[in-house]
Amino acid sequence: MVWVYGGALTLFNEIDKTITYSQTLSDGLSYKNVFTDNTILKSPDTLGLLGAWEVIHPASEKQLLVASYMSNAISIFDVKADHTVAFKQKITHAKPYADSLGKPVSLALSPSNNALFVLGYENQLTIFDRQTNGALSIKQVIEHSENGVIQCLNPQKIVTSSNGQFLYIACSGSHSIVVLQKAPNGKYRFIDAITNADIGNDGLKGASSLAIPNKGDTLYAAGELGIGLHVFNVQKDGKIALKESFYNVGEQKLKGVSSLTLTPDNRHLLVATGKGNSLIIFKRQ
Repeated sequence: MVWVYGGALTLFNEIDKTITYSQTLSDGLSYKNVFTDNTILKSPDTLGLLGAWEVIHPASEKQLLVASYMSNAISIFDVKADHTVAFKQKITHAKPYADSLGKPVSLALSPSNNALFVLGYENQLTIFDRQTNGALSIKQVIEHSENGVIQCLNPQKIVTSSNGQFLYIACSGSHSIVVLQKAPNGKYRFIDAITNADIGNDGLKGASSLAIPNKGDTLYAAGELGIGLHVFNVQKDGKIALKESFYNVGEQKLKGVSSLTLTPDNRHLLVATGKGNSLIIFKRQ
């Protein structure tokens, strides 16, 4: 678990279906300082967890990776035999392609874990090649309004297709979902965008949440400033088409979705509404 305002990474253990606290890593800096002027915090920011936004755990590997908005970094932690973690390194730039990571807010790995996608809120996607030992090397930087990329303002969430050939990005500033395709040369290129205007009813306003099941034939999307949960069919060419939308759950209006999470078995979709103080569980058919 990451704490955005607390700038911390907290771990819990699950034993016999009981969750217990294990460990917290933090530089102990107040959110009042972090979110006012973080230029004075460069020295105390040793862990790269300021504004920690998302954490991922590569399958069958002993690493944790954290995207941190205010640290403008991704931090890598090693998982030890006793299940505690130890800081390994933080990465703060995409040189020679870019001087920074564009304020990271979302991470994704390719299905084979050999590529890491770092999504920066300041209109930047950084792609790293990843070795079996976890070592990273910069491969590509994709930015809004360059090389034909459109509708990619203030991206907040990235997911990959089941075969790694396509990337789907929720962009809150342009109220859209952007689709990128892997080209024969191994680099990604823009192929499509679905906007709020395409589906109507402010469904993708502030687009910020995505989820894709293992089978990869469906994409779930929602906007934090919008209304509803939207289900897209994923076509063979990677493009998406709206299948259906859910605007109400019983008598409750479904709006302000802040996150979408599929359970490990892909049987249920968890929909959280941050300001609505609710968690809604959908059973997938």
